Amino acid sequence: MVKIGNNFKFCQLKGLLQSEEVKEIKELPKTNFYTQGIIEAPISIRIDDINYLSIPCVESQINNLISNEKITTNSNRNVWEIEKNKIEIGDGNLWKESEEKIIEKIKIGMGIYQDELVNLQFQKLIIIKSNGYLPYQDIDSTTTIVKNNKNDIFGKMLISLPSKSYGGDMIITNPNNEKDHCKIQLSNNFGSLINMVSFYSDCIYTTEPLQSGIRVYLEYHLIKSTKRSLSAQVLTQIKSDSNEKLKEITDSINFCLSDGKLTNIVYLFENGGGDYNIESIVEQLKGNDLKIVEKVNKISMNQLNDLTFCFGYFHLIEKSIGLFSMDDKKKFTPNESIVSENFIHCFRDINNNLVDIPIIHISKDLSEVISSIDFKNFKPYQLITNQHLNSQISIYEIPSLIIFKKSTLENNDISIKPPELKKGKFE
Repeated sequence: MVKIGNNFKFCQLKGLLQSEEVKEIKELPKTNFYTQGIIEAPISIRIDDINYLSIPCVESQINNLISNEKITTNSNRNVWEIEKNKIEIGDGNLWKESEEKIIEKIKIGMGIYQDELVNLQFQKLIIIKSNGYLPYQDIDSTTTIVKNNKNDIFGKMLISLPSKSYGGDMIITNPNNEKDHCKIQLSNNFGSLINMVSFYSDCIYTTEPLQSGIRVYLEYHLIKSTKRSLSAQVLTQIKSDSNEKLKEITDSINFCLSDGKLTNIVYLFENGGGDYNIESIVEQLKGNDLKIVEKVNKISMNQLNDLTFCFGYFHLIEKSIGLFSMDDKKKFTPNESIVSENFIHCFRDINNNLVDIPIIHISKDLSEVISSIDFKNFKPYQLITNQHLNSQISIYEIPSLIIFKKSTLENNDISIKPPELKKGKFE
């Protein structure tokens, strides 16, 4: 039988990769009174009398909306609003998943405990045309705060839908320091991406006039069960702990590659026995596999580290001699097995693009390979049996993570691209 785990150097690395990660909290410049980000979140919006809103937003359809006084309310300043009871957002479970990603980003960016219950409460759709702007507003003075021992409005979120527009940057001011403010670009010309900003309810905010095009916002209240949030000191400590954990993993990888005998490390995905397709593996990663890739990706994004990675198939052929059972099941029990060939091929980067790396042959003792599960738990994609010769050939193609030194690849004129913006999973 194939055995993995012969390399003693991998013991520490395997434990670090599989250990519970320290929740990294985004340490915002100055403070954490707001957060902003772009995520991939396909969305559908149904409005009374017009059926579905086109995404990206189309100016002709928006003009028809504006002219319908039954639907929109003109609040001057080239700004129109549509009440929430005239709008239906989402497309079943797909939008629920997007909301969960948004809430996760809000918790991290605004320093909210991960176990806190946070909900998004849709309020209205806002349309802004050229020269239109939102006035200075204090959320606390314009919102009736809801308190019923369970829920509490603690902030606001604006989602900028895809549309052709320029200008209209948002300015948010820290309520504890009027000189502390941020200017956020909310233009969004990407078809399936949403540009969102959220901030606490005691902030003052406004937008600059839109210079051209149309801008469409969805406005939400942010609601959580209590007022708990992380202090700046705790945020800094969590960030420090997370960086220390990543440094440990980095040092362990460098140690494994230090003697020059190994040029790469191959991690076999535990869900790779048939759940993953290497051509679209980024979207399919889950569980421990996803957590490990997230850690290695953060390490590779640090320009001070000489490490990078890609994905590929671990190809292995195992030839066995044994006995078949005499019953109808003809179960094969191997007595002796050898690995006749094993290599890595079909390389892809984190953007699912092909990487021009020649086939990498793996040593017979599999000293480059790490696996969190016993090899017998991987299912071969092809079995060739010969009952007359009491033999069986097992062919494996296991999706894997391959870690390299950047300098080793560069010496062979090979480079691996970092994540593109659209891969929100690995921002």
